[in-house]
Amino acid sequence: MNRLLVPVAIGLLSVACGSTENAADGLTAKAATAIAESKPAGNLDFPKDLDFVAVSLVDSVSLRYRLILTSAPDSLAFAPSEALFAIRADSVADLQNIHAYSSENTDYNVSAANIPADLQAQPVGRKKLLFFIALQPIASFHNSILDARHRRLARLAEQGEIAAVDEQFIADMSKLYRLKAMPTHRDTLRELLVKVGPIPLSLALAQAAIESGWGSSRFSQQGNNLYGQRVWSKKAGGIAAKGAKDARFRLASFPTIAASVRSYMHNLNSHPAYQTLRKERALLRRQGEAITGEALAGGLMSYSTRGEDYIEDVRQMIRHNDLQHLDTRVD
Repeated sequence: MNRLLVPVAIGLLSVACGSTENAADGLTAKAATAIAESKPAGNLDFPKDLDFVAVSLVDSVSLRYRLILTSAPDSLAFAPSEALFAIRADSVADLQNIHAYSSENTDYNVSAANIPADLQAQPVGRKKLLFFIALQPIASFHNSILDARHRRLARLAEQGEIAAVDEQFIADMSKLYRLKAMPTHRDTLRELLVKVGPIPLSLALAQAAIESGWGSSRFSQQGNNLYGQRVWSKKAGGIAAKGAKDARFRLASFPTIAASVRSYMHNLNSHPAYQTLRKERALLRRQGEAITGEALAGGLMSYSTRGEDYIEDVRQMIRHNDLQHLDTRVD
């Protein structure tokens, strides 16, 4: 990534653990102030009128997402992290201001924390454009982390001896992507290289538009859930499904739309239902072909009960909105 490596207080962070990456990236005013006032080499010089909601942090060594806690420690130690700052958007005007600030200040990854309700009052063409503008930097940020993970795994697969820090990285990735124990590191890396990788921007944007009704759905407005993600644990909370009083699931709720996009990408990369999608991506990579949303959409048979009809809807969304130009050839 071309943006600034932001020195962030380690004491403020807690590693997201478990086999999923659905955890919230909550940023309190106190934590935001601690980051802004410390201003070490990164010099986080943001306008005071920006209403921060969250910051997603990715440690540059472990390539794991970390969370800001509610209180800051007395003494701070710093480590380089990639950061995606989320700013509340109460209106379309806020959405435009966030985009303008991000375009003018390329040292920072800045995005909207939510889709404002008044987006639906915009003319159709403008509504679509603003929706995609809000999501593209978020999807690009998460893809850059997935790409970094894949590249590191590829380098490890090519070398002989594995250092202790790399063994830990392999173990962390295996747990994160639900990979069972393999006989050798080589076997593990081969499987991880299929599981870990970017999701085409065209696919991420098209599915978000379909699943959330361009950000108008109840669960996208109330819970920043852009992909209809469900939670089955009673402890997970979430939003009750309408017309399904006795349903065993709830709609997942996220602190930001960035958290929703991250959860969606992790689901496609880790769930057994999308093995076909991952195999197609691996094949395209080996052949040096562009990894496109239209190609990978064929692996979404289990995403909707509509099956092939849903896949065609996704492909039509990509074509109709000319999203295919966002998909590029990979190394």
